[in-house]
Amino acid sequence: MKLLSYTLFLASLLASTEARRGGQETVHKFKPCPRPEGDTTSRKNLVPQKEVHLAYDSAEDGAPGSIEMKLLLTNPAVVLEDAEDISGVVCGDGFVNVSFSNQEALTEALEDWTEDKAFILITNHLGNCDSKFERGFFLADGFEANADALTIKVSASKQGLDTIAKFHALTDLTITADLRMGFASLPGATLSKRVTLDPSMSITISEGLDPNTVLYTDGTYFTLTANEAEFTTTVTFSGYLHYNFLIWKLEELYFDIDASFGANLTISADVLAAYTDTFKYSPGSLSYDFVSVPGIVKLGPGLDFAIGADFDVSAAVGVTAAAGVTIPNGNVHLDFLDSAKTGTSGWEPQYTAIANITERAQVGLDVHVNLTLELAFELLGGLVDLSAGITATPGFDNQFTLLGSQGTGIAGRDVEETKALVAKDVTPVLDPRKELACTETNGVQLVTDFYFKLTAFATQWWSQELYSVVVPLLNYCYAW
Repeated sequence: MKLLSYTLFLASLLASTEARRGGQETVHKFKPCPRPEGDTTSRKNLVPQKEVHLAYDSAEDGAPGSIEMKLLLTNPAVVLEDAEDISGVVCGDGFVNVSFSNQEALTEALEDWTEDKAFILITNHLGNCDSKFERGFFLADGFEANADALTIKVSASKQGLDTIAKFHALTDLTITADLRMGFASLPGATLSKRVTLDPSMSITISEGLDPNTVLYTDGTYFTLTANEAEFTTTVTFSGYLHYNFLIWKLEELYFDIDASFGANLTISADVLAAYTDTFKYSPGSLSYDFVSVPGIVKLGPGLDFAIGADFDVSAAVGVTAAAGVTIPNGNVHLDFLDSAKTGTSGWEPQYTAIANITERAQVGLDVHVNLTLELAFELLGGLVDLSAGITATPGFDNQFTLLGSQGTGIAGRDVEETKALVAKDVTPVLDPRKELACTETNGVQLVTDFYFKLTAFATQWWSQELYSVVVPLLNYCYAW
């Protein structure tokens, strides 16, 4: 039986997924910051450049990670924050007023800023030019200087990044207009929760699971109890984006994902007659943990859970099944556009399994727990429309049959009872749906395999299995 199927799913989604997001949402805003390699004392920073570099780091919440942006623009730009000779910036209706701390800097700007060719000014929350945590992009088309006041009043209009990046591109085919972003060690969602299954069978992530919670009963023959359901996961991701504004094309997008996760589930069933059925308990919404550069990019995983069970019991019986899976270090390089560049390392699971059966019966109790991490990706308000991710599925395939007296368990009996058991290795593998081959009187037969599969996909382009393994764990008959 599939004693545990624990599914990790990371997907990059377009902005339209916003309509499905009804759960909790945490946003780690990243603010503009000085470039680590930048030199603000250089007057070269006053010279408009077609290639500019911008940096962002965490805001008030102190989240780890950094984001670097490189813009290749159709018109040259000046990043005002990169020049320490600029003492102030004030924006108004149709203009940007730039103040300088010395005459030399003003002279340099007047020499390099041209009135006959448009250029771009990039502000950093200076003088009401843009919102908190944002940079502003202004397309300049003329200016006038005041030498006595050491100011230049630039005639300029504020534009969106996608518009300003490709301005004049349609009339000059030699122009390049690109957006390139690097994401380093960004925080994904960290979760350590127990879930509560209410009478409607939906999962509330924010509440704990009380011990021995009854998940389902038909009032007559069948009662299903969750003794424990606990999930933990931590996700960190880095990546790179290259978008071509001229042809509206995504040139590169990949992420390196580091994930650790675990699940512990104990479920018991009391059955008064032969019984077969399938159940699934799903939560109502995702909880998202976003990293955001306001106005430019928003990305991060959402978390979701479900518990399912399949029952196939030949007679009245009490059954308990428990399993735990931990994957402390899983790594995936996920290339959205080229499956050949996608690869994986780590993903070495640690696992435990327990099964108890109380009556003579043939039992199949398949229990699975799904953990979903959905990586939402939104560029410039939904300019990029794509989805990709990975699915990791570890689990146990376990079937057992009991002949003889009640109260038999595997890895779950009391010490005194366990001493009475004699373990016999069975070769070849027995068919657990047949009568016991290892004993003619009393005994329990257990055959267990552990399986693990890792699949990567980019919804619009490709899907492939990265790794798959089946490991035989137990093939024993316990007789007394």
